[in-house]
Amino acid sequence: MNPSHILIIDDEHIITRALSRAFQREGFQVSTASDGEAGLKKILSEKPELILLDIIMPKMSGLEVLEHIRTQQITTPVVLMTAYGDTKTETTAKELGISAYLTKPFNNIEDIIALVHRLTS
Repeated sequence: MNPSHILIIDDEHIITRALSRAFQREGFQVSTASDGEAGLKKILSEKPELILLDIIMPKMSGLEVLEHIRTQQITTPVVLMTAYGDTKTETTAKELGISAYLTKPFNNIEDIIALVHRLTS
């Protein structure tokens, strides 16, 4: 069985590096993008099984990426990540069909790994 492909879209390199390493140790195939525009291109070209998506990024916000992929009928599970969350943003994201909403800084990467396993199995 091929490993699940996860795309991490976040402009914080320390986050993408830590998550990439953790998921690769778990056997996932991982790719990354450091801004929303590059992330959207990778979503369309790579067709990942799961997307971890930051909200505040250069060029295109996470919510803009999410809105765009949903208008394209892309139903890939999305885990939204943010250090600047608020109720309105979370509500909008849920209306766009996110699978989970994570607040940074992360308390336990093992919980994120378990969540990703649930969403990709």
